[in-house]
Amino acid sequence: MALTLLWWYFSYCRDDAVVISGRKLARQIRQEARHEVEQWVAAGNKRPHLSVVLVGENPASHSYVLNKTKAAADVGISSETILKPASITEEELLDLISKLNNDANVDGLLVQLPLPGE
Repeated sequence: MALTLLWWYFSYCRDDAVVISGRKLARQIRQEARHEVEQWVAAGNKRPHLSVVLVGENPASHSYVLNKTKAAADVGISSETILKPASITEEELLDLISKLNNDANVDGLLVQLPLPGE
């Protein structure tokens, strides 16, 4: 809804400069997402679940993943982070991704980039 209102506002105010509060807009989007997840679960559906695969020890990647899992929790989405060593083979990683893709409990999958060696 916030995005729809924002689009509508911009379509009628193209000649005027508009200051947008990114924090306020982000808060509105999070509230809407939280509400939609609550409605989804209240209707008898399972809570959405995000699986994150994190390979190696890149501090920036760890920080990014932590922020994603916090954001998921903030809107009512459960999540897990699967840590794998930088020594994982391509075949092992592809097998893990395939397993997660076929897991009925997983609704979203994030493989954090960059992978070691990229």
